[in-house]
Amino acid sequence: MASIIQIKARSARRSGSVNPDRRSEDRSFIAIWTHLRTRDRRTYPARITNISTGGLKLFTPAKLIDYAEIEVELPAIGWKYLLTVWHQGDEIGAEFEPTLAPDAVERVLSYNGKTN
Repeated sequence: MASIIQIKARSARRSGSVNPDRRSEDRSFIAIWTHLRTRDRRTYPARITNISTGGLKLFTPAKLIDYAEIEVELPAIGWKYLLTVWHQGDEIGAEFEPTLAPDAVERVLSYNGKTN
């Protein structure tokens, strides 16, 4: 099960940026240690740094390419499918396939270490 080190949620919307941060959804900045699973079923540690209904940004030692199919374990939710859309070193941006419901994001943000 994923564990949360700390949560300091706040929403932010960025516009006019020329970096990989192109999402139009509001995102919440967090620090969640969890697991990432690749298509070949290898599991790696990962730290999610922001999340929205459309996707997330995380750090992981897994060597991934753009458009790789992955799964990430979200606290209070479980494993969710994503598609990587950019990477820079150990930093990865990925889109949920399908997108998350707003209440699912809220469950991740309000998770306090209890099991379901």
